Amino acid sequence: MLRFVLRAACVALAASSTSVFAQTPAASYPTKPIRLIVPYAPGGSPDSVARVFGQAMGESMGMQFVVENRPGGAGVPAAESVIRAAPDGYTVLVADSSVYAITPSLSAKPPFEPLRDLAPVSLAVISPLLLVVNAAVPANNVREFVALAKTKPGMAFGSSGNATVHHLAMEMLRSLAGVEFTHVPYKGAGQSVPAVVAGDVAAIFAAIPAVSAHAKAGKVRILGIAAPQRTSIMPDLPTISEAGVPGCELTISIGFLAPARTPPEIVRRLSDEVIKALKQPDVRQRLGTAFGFDLIGTTPEQYVESIRTELQTYGKLARTAGVQVN
Repeated sequence: MLRFVLRAACVALAASSTSVFAQTPAASYPTKPIRLIVPYAPGGSPDSVARVFGQAMGESMGMQFVVENRPGGAGVPAAESVIRAAPDGYTVLVADSSVYAITPSLSAKPPFEPLRDLAPVSLAVISPLLLVVNAAVPANNVREFVALAKTKPGMAFGSSGNATVHHLAMEMLRSLAGVEFTHVPYKGAGQSVPAVVAGDVAAIFAAIPAVSAHAKAGKVRILGIAAPQRTSIMPDLPTISEAGVPGCELTISIGFLAPARTPPEIVRRLSDEVIKALKQPDVRQRLGTAFGFDLIGTTPEQYVESIRTELQTYGKLARTAGVQVN
């Protein structure tokens, strides 16, 4: 009788365990819309990436992805909202290296630690930065722009916000070229690009998709690319290094990050979906061919190593350029 009772108890326990396992969040994920938090105003590169991936991943996973723009504060408020969110895979940060690598590197007291407070999902794309000036600025190339800046110290230079990669690129150019600018921070490329088009600032650093249409319309002039080599989408555009300021090289990494303690199975599922989306011809055309992004797609482990490298790199750049955010 005792043997029968024990056997029955074991069967019941096994059935209960199987039921619990089948009902874990990872097993049924997703069951409701997934929010993609973008720390900039609409119109910039992270916003474009979030919307393209959100559509592709939504179709693949059979669930809606909702993009929420939360600009300002160097991306810290948006990042902190994700850090505080439930670690269930329904709130994901889509940010560039400004948020998860540069801000922590430039801050005397970092507002958060990316590899402790966030769970990297996948590095999606890398975007080159372009040096762009208003069409009325009397400079047709990088050398002429540097020469102009030396005659007009304090020239207004816009960025996508304090402690962003766009800001650091400006500081790098200032340091390497020996010129002075007045930094005018905005809440993303959605604001800084209209500012340079209107002539409110003389120059900005921006990604290709944010400024290409304005350049074609003659409203801005692209002087160079802050990358080690030229881009295939603009093969005639020289790098800033070859155009007169050696070493002025900086790119934007854009990826997906979940709250820390998100179940590894969910993080892996999201990573797999990012990689899957990058294989779709429509996504490759929109992000690669049209926008000029380098399409990456990494595992969570690879993204962790990438962020660790960026933290070291940007920390060194910050010290060299003398930039710090209090």
